[in-house]
Formats: sequence, C-alpha cells, structure tokens
Amino acid sequence: MVHQATCISVNDEAAHGIPSPTRHLRAGDLANLDASAELDGYFSDTGVSVAVGDVSEAAFRLLEATRQTQLVAMDSARPGHQLRDIGRAVQSSARARGFRVIRNLCGHGIGHGLHEWPSVPQRLTSSKRAAWSRMSKAAPETVETASSSEPKAACG
Repeated sequence: MVHQATCISVNDEAAHGIPSPTRHLRAGDLANLDASAELDGYFSDTGVSVAVGDVSEAAFRLLEATRQTQLVAMDSARPGHQLRDIGRAVQSSARARGFRVIRNLCGHGIGHGLHEWPSVPQRLTSSKRAAWSRMSKAAPETVETASSSEPKAACG
C-alpha cells in the first residue's frame, strides 16, 4: 500500500502548509506543492512552485529565480562535492537574482525515512558537518530550494 502526504503553501508561507477546505487559491497566488510517498519501506519527496493564473511581475521573477536556483543546486549536487558547496551555489544564485534563501529550510537524506541525515543546506553555512560531509552516489538526498523577497531574519 502506498502512503502519501501533500503540503500546500500559498504566497508568503515558506513551506509545509496544510491543505484546507476553507482556503481557496486565487489568480495571482503562488503555490508550493510538496508531496511525499512511501512504498514498501522506501520514501520519495518532491516539490514544485507554480503560479495560479496570471501573477504579478514580482511574483513571476521570484518563481523563475527559484526554478533557476534549483537547477544550479542540482548541478552542484554531485558525488564527492561537499554539502556546503551546494549551499554556497544556492545562496549565490538566489542573491544574483535579487532574492534570499530561507535559512531554516534545507534538503535532506531520504530512503527508509522521509527526513534522514544528512541535512543539505541551501545557504553557505559554517556547520562543521556540512563543511566536511560529501555527497555520496550511494545515498539519495533531496536538494530543496526556497527563495524569498523578504529581508527577514530567517533569510540569508
């Protein structure tokens, strides 16, 4: 039997929003869909941000910057690369496009559990674990990016 879960975050909700029958998406919204599933003891996890109908120019730029930053992150996630190199690439890409990353969100290992070690940062970090940990071709990991236009303390 497949077990699955979906989180839907709207506009300024950073992640892991809970779907609600009383909340309706409207044209101009940005929605982040985060879906996970488990089958026979193995987990998967994926996400995508989408525009609902026509969105403002600023929302479109944020969406495109996040997509481009995700591509940069995936390109830097290669066996042997240090985890902090991924964070550096993500943070640099977001900043070059005029945005910030959300510090307390990160990618993660995945396999028999949904969130396994290691944490995969989306910013340059001084964490010794991230500094010395390397991507392994034997260990699946998610590389998740979340960009923001907000200069809040949670952004880097």
